Amino acid sequence: MNEINIVIDESGKMEDNINEESYSWTKYFVISGYIVDNEGLQSLKSLFSKEELKIRQLHSEHYSEIEEIKGINIIPEDCAIILRSIIYSIKTFIPFSIVVCKRHLQRKKWIENAAFNYFLKLLIKFLKNNNLITSNKINIYLDNRGRKTPFRTELKEYLEQDLYLDSIDEKEWIFKVEYKESKHFSYIRCADLLAYSILKIHSNRTSRDRKFIKNLSKYNIDLMKNKTIFPQTTCKNYQCEILKVSDNFIKSIDNLF
Repeated sequence: MNEINIVIDESGKMEDNINEESYSWTKYFVISGYIVDNEGLQSLKSLFSKEELKIRQLHSEHYSEIEEIKGINIIPEDCAIILRSIIYSIKTFIPFSIVVCKRHLQRKKWIENAAFNYFLKLLIKFLKNNNLITSNKINIYLDNRGRKTPFRTELKEYLEQDLYLDSIDEKEWIFKVEYKESKHFSYIRCADLLAYSILKIHSNRTSRDRKFIKNLSKYNIDLMKNKTIFPQTTCKNYQCEILKVSDNFIKSIDNLF
């Protein structure tokens, strides 16, 4: 059975105290990333770096003082160009996400690291239940920012228990969780672009949000597959706008053709 790699990053913020009158810059929190096999990951590293170099050369004035290109500082069309190149070139590349609607969370006080762990656990369950994790040989890579040791240990132990059935011989496992500095690892920056793009799609309230949506549509990039939301039941009960995002985004793509 081939190894798979799961690369993860987040976008948005889980505040210590969430209330409707005082959100941070968005009312959504996103964890996103992708699954890819070893061959695909090696291809991605090379391709992502080449595409970054192209956009740096094309828009040298914009990127001249930017050490690390990420969602927050990238030109929206450049983001779409990089993601299109990755998605259409690497056949084993599977993007995924969980989008958290902070407005409908019953719990209003969160520790950010604990919130990340909790929602990542839900996301991994979603991937497993939808047969997107099909190997017992798994490498998980996460962005290193702000991860405190106790939360790292707790997350690894939980994922290891949840991903493997008791009936599986431990000798058949390959399980690794590593934290990487995004400025040194292009495959982490790729996950950052996915998470930031999905956040922009759902926020859809600023001109920059709409530029991301426009360019993702222009290049026929659908990031709504393999997406789950939380809290689903409450959002459905209140007919939350988050439920309409997928249909509206797909329609915007279809209208271009």
